[in-house]
Amino acid sequence: MERKDLKALIFDLFYSRYYGVVIYTRIFEGELEKGQKIKFYASQQKVYQVERVGVKTPKEVLKDRLIAGEIEVKVGDTILDLNNTASPLEGYQEVKSNVYSNLYPADSSRYKEFKKSLEELQIQDNSLSLETTDSQLLGPGFRCGFLGLLHREIVCERLEKEFKCEIITTSPSVNYQIIFPNGEKMETNNPQKIPAEGKIKGFEELFININITTPEEHLGAISQLCQNKRVHRNFAYERAKTACEKLKKTLKLQTFTVPIQACIGSQVIARETLPALKKLVTGNMYGGDRTRKMKLWAKQKKGKARMKEFGKVNFGAGSLRELLRGNK
Repeated sequence: MERKDLKALIFDLFYSRYYGVVIYTRIFEGELEKGQKIKFYASQQKVYQVERVGVKTPKEVLKDRLIAGEIEVKVGDTILDLNNTASPLEGYQEVKSNVYSNLYPADSSRYKEFKKSLEELQIQDNSLSLETTDSQLLGPGFRCGFLGLLHREIVCERLEKEFKCEIITTSPSVNYQIIFPNGEKMETNNPQKIPAEGKIKGFEELFININITTPEEHLGAISQLCQNKRVHRNFAYERAKTACEKLKKTLKLQTFTVPIQACIGSQVIARETLPALKKLVTGNMYGGDRTRKMKLWAKQKKGKARMKEFGKVNFGAGSLRELLRGNK
């Protein structure tokens, strides 16, 4: 009897600290045995080796092989032999992310633990997408894709409660379609990758057109909620003003004044000024002509002007963490 090529449908999986990724599958054709090399239809460039096979009775019982009729992995995917190019079984559909946000460990020295926790969570939740990213202030992290805002909130909460990871999250964003003057279009989910305003004709983002049906007594509250969630360009000033005020409170005072500005493109829409540290340079003087004090004041003024031109402000992760607070 001719041996058929392997075809099996994944219907569930979980991560084991002892065995790694454990897949629950139904074998439709062929057989699966220990040591066999396999691939997945959704990621055929990767080759995996089967370490253990067995059945649940409901206890786990190890077997040498699994045969049809007995009973980077994504739920619903199809398992194939290494050299099999057959079409996938019905039931698999690629999950698409709708909301994106950057996640960083609050302590960059714990990045490896954070990465392991996030990858383990992705195995349990195949709708979570991960892409490595890096920030000059926060260090390495991940650009994560979620099904929606609720999914994002659940993932962040699980990281903190189940995996004991203290995280920093950026504001959520969606897919943007950039339109260039020549008619070409580019899609990105990262606002930092949007070209300068003068180089593009415009950009579009996804929206949902819905009808809300509600009892009359809740109409006022729902209308207010919808109004507060409007993303209008005029609201940018309020957000920018709040961000500048937060930074002013968290940044340490310098020996020179520090302007804190929020911009849209090249236009400054909000500003706060961090005052300079005050030092009484004439405090150690006991008498003498006033011209001596004036010379010291002039020297101090000149030094502050030079510091303002060449000085650097230490913008630590703590300041950014305070700025991003409330994004969850």
